[in-house]
Amino acid sequence: MKSVTPPKEHKLRSWPSKNGQPVPTRFFHSTLCPGTIALLITAPLASAATPYLTASSWDTNTENITDSGRVPQIAIVLTGDSETGQTFTNQGSIRLDYPGVTSEDSSRAGGIKNLVYGLNINNEGNISIRAQHSNGVDTGFIWASAIFSMADIENNGTISIETKNFRDIMGTGLMSTSGGGNIYNKGNITLTARAKRGTKALGIVDSEGNINNRGDITVKATSNSTSGYACSQATGIWTRGDVTNSGTINVEAENGGTSAATGIYIGAPSDSSILPVLHSSGLINLTTTRAEESSYQVVAPDGVNITGFAMKFNDQAQVDREYRGTISGGSRDVTFENARLYAFTDNNLSNGSYDIPMLAGGASIDQFSHIQTTSPDYSAELINGNGEAPQKLAITYHPKASVSQLATEVRKTPSPTTALPLPEPTL
Repeated sequence: MKSVTPPKEHKLRSWPSKNGQPVPTRFFHSTLCPGTIALLITAPLASAATPYLTASSWDTNTENITDSGRVPQIAIVLTGDSETGQTFTNQGSIRLDYPGVTSEDSSRAGGIKNLVYGLNINNEGNISIRAQHSNGVDTGFIWASAIFSMADIENNGTISIETKNFRDIMGTGLMSTSGGGNIYNKGNITLTARAKRGTKALGIVDSEGNINNRGDITVKATSNSTSGYACSQATGIWTRGDVTNSGTINVEAENGGTSAATGIYIGAPSDSSILPVLHSSGLINLTTTRAEESSYQVVAPDGVNITGFAMKFNDQAQVDREYRGTISGGSRDVTFENARLYAFTDNNLSNGSYDIPMLAGGASIDQFSHIQTTSPDYSAELINGNGEAPQKLAITYHPKASVSQLATEVRKTPSPTTALPLPEPTL
């Protein structure tokens, strides 16, 4: 049997920068809370560090990288020139642990920072970042991110980021910016950020490209303050492109003068004639300490076309509470084009029909054309209201059914036939 040589262990070296800290871009200052998320993608983070790896001389990193201490660092910085379509692959694990940060200025902790336009990133290793400010005074800002890039990102590793006790915190799992590329994620992402004042945490961010997420995303943002200058803003996915999601997204925002939990945010594309498409077969779960108006499973201020959406059915009150008006469409319409409903059930659900609330508000329409249950013990069908009544989901429980009726057509079809799941959009 061929032996496998384990990856080498690499300790990060320190590199010079202003006051011993990486220097963030201009938009990370005291306006962290009042500012908008759009500010995050106006410019790449300037590199003040001597890169450990460079795009011109490295195709793959196989080393495990660890660092700890009081000065947060970035594990891999990629600079130089690259032909569009080239790929840098990271196969090693990255573990950064900073339990006693003392800087009163800005800090930056990161796994991979790619400053090369057109160089794609393929990450196979796990990335873990922990940072805690040790001072009791109200100072310090940190931006912690697993992967920051200017082109496509493919991530298959597990990402975990935990930051706390800084005055302001920004946390991002995967981020492609400056007109970057698409993001394909299969790894689980967990972000936990607790700041003294302002906290923004985002699982996946893409300035313009499409996102295909198959991993579970958990994001929690907490502020220790409830003043008007404090905030806690947590978002699972943020983009201006199409989104395909089959993972579970858990988002929680706690305290702050403002508090907002958003599952998926889809901003306006640069081409205003394009309506972004969302196909989400994974559940989105929201928790916030503020009014429900600040929490939406989907926010699309310039509209979105829904081709698939997941809902959990326990009882009618729960369905109404969690899904009525949970999509915010803003100035343009939210449309449902041949949309498929992914119905999550449990064994407490009784036989019967359940009203499907209007996800984006407004008058009743038949939002879905196809139904797919996630349990083999249930069969289901859609009953259209034809604009006069809410569309309904009819559920029948068949314990240990030998043949699972996982999908059926809408009752209005003259000859109902078993419907195969629609293919998810590809990026």
